Amino acid sequence: MKYSKKEGGGMKRILEKHGVKPEYVKWIDKPIERDFIRLLIEEIDKLLPTTEIFGFIITSGGGNPDQSLSLVDYIRTNRIRVITLALGAVGSAAIDILELGEKRLMTKNSSLMLHEGVTSQEKDTLTNVASYAKYIEMIRNVRFKLWAKRTGKPLKTLLQDCRLDRYFTAQEAKEYGLIDEVI
Repeated sequence: MKYSKKEGGGMKRILEKHGVKPEYVKWIDKPIERDFIRLLIEEIDKLLPTTEIFGFIITSGGGNPDQSLSLVDYIRTNRIRVITLALGAVGSAAIDILELGEKRLMTKNSSLMLHEGVTSQEKDTLTNVASYAKYIEMIRNVRFKLWAKRTGKPLKTLLQDCRLDRYFTAQEAKEYGLIDEVI
């Protein structure tokens, strides 16, 4: 039997094995941008308060780290439990969401891409560019501190390892500490 993405098929069943009810599974399958994150938060809000565990199936290649961090803050502030599952090519700002999982899963043929990242702000004057550079550094440091905490890697190591785009197979991601289990 062929399953549609909406039904979730095997991916939802994998999350069910980890205690996630199907109605609490959310797909992170679009670029991480303001409107998508707002709609996702609205969907989650409709299910709160709850002690249920949410499942995020992440297939996004990334997006705006400002917006991924807003979801991170929302999940943490509301003490929402999450299991995350990386499926396909997951990268950039979507990694911030993957790292929210109290259990971080990844299919064996998927890949992760880490990098310093940038935000979507555009600046036109030299003064604004300098100010923006400080802002980018601040956002990068917030994200990398989150990753350092989850991976157990020193911040300096992460900063060095991700100056350029860095790609990980599922097994490499597990060895690096970005995920807990390859499925």
